[in-house]
Amino acid sequence: MTTVRRARDRTPRTATRYAIEVAGHLDADRLDDLGCIALRHRASGITVLEADVSDQAALHGILARLRDLGIPLLALTRLAPTTAPTTDGVPR
Repeated sequence: MTTVRRARDRTPRTATRYAIEVAGHLDADRLDDLGCIALRHRASGITVLEADVSDQAALHGILARLRDLGIPLLALTRLAPTTAPTTDGVPR
């Protein structure tokens, strides 16, 4: 049996943008820790994070980090898809 190795695909991949609502006002420093691209605070004490996620595993990684930090998840909403060039499977 022959194993075929392929060069890393450098074409744009479609990422899905998610809005993640969590309890409390998170610090903007958490964006890099969580792999998120934006955050908004609501007056009601909720933070809305936005993330471009390449696949289900990446989404589960963000949710696991929130869990590990003890941040309560309130809602997860799938938004319109985006196209983001990638070189390592992580949308930029």
